Amino acid sequence: MDIRTFISAGIFGRGIRFGMEVLIVGYWGEEFVQMLEEPLFWIVVGVFSVVLFVPLNHWWNDLDRPVDEHPQ
Repeated sequence: MDIRTFISAGIFGRGIRFGMEVLIVGYWGEEFVQMLEEPLFWIVVGVFSVVLFVPLNHWWNDLDRPVDEHPQ
């Protein structure tokens, strides 16, 4: 990979990651911090993550199969 592309992608990716944190904490602030301390929040996030992960994992693993093995 070209070094300029690598650096640009890194800056863009980190900008999104840390920028989202700044926006969330800046917009919701104390309410968001209190939500992080709530156990129900983590249960909901955990269930949502598993529900999202299962089909995405299946899709990701199917990308590696040869074209003739894909269901029609």
